[in-house]
Amino acid sequence: MPNNKPLVRDKSNSTAQRRAEEKIRAILQKNLDLVGPLEKRRFEYGRSWMEVDCFAQHGNEVVLAEINAHFGVMKTATRNKVLKDILKLTLLDPICRAELRADRIRKLIVFTNDLAAKFVTGEGWAAEAVARLQVEPMVINLTKTEIKALQRAQYDQDLRN
Repeated sequence: MPNNKPLVRDKSNSTAQRRAEEKIRAILQKNLDLVGPLEKRRFEYGRSWMEVDCFAQHGNEVVLAEINAHFGVMKTATRNKVLKDILKLTLLDPICRAELRADRIRKLIVFTNDLAAKFVTGEGWAAEAVARLQVEPMVINLTKTEIKALQRAQYDQDLRN
């Protein structure tokens, strides 16, 4: 008999993941030697909008980045989210060129570990797509305590798609 109980996803909005994203944003800003802060930003897109985890502009250069605060090998749902993030960065490129008069757009997809990044740095089609779309994969390592908090958050989440 099927279970008609709705899928509960209250735990999918993780404090540990948000903290990791904040730390990654700060490290990324330092690593990229940016003058201004990296901040979340919304862009109008047709009758809707898109938001990036990291945005910075200095003169005619723009940095767009999406953070994947997942630890370990990714399952299908997480890989799909990464692909959506890559699509979002690609769609925002011409918008930034036109509306912000940017000549250089640096698009980054940031991971917390090499296992997660392997999805776009390995030998599969996603790695080829990232290269062709000029999206740079980057790994920013976390402390053992932060890794354990992320792993616990992932365990607590009920994302069975």
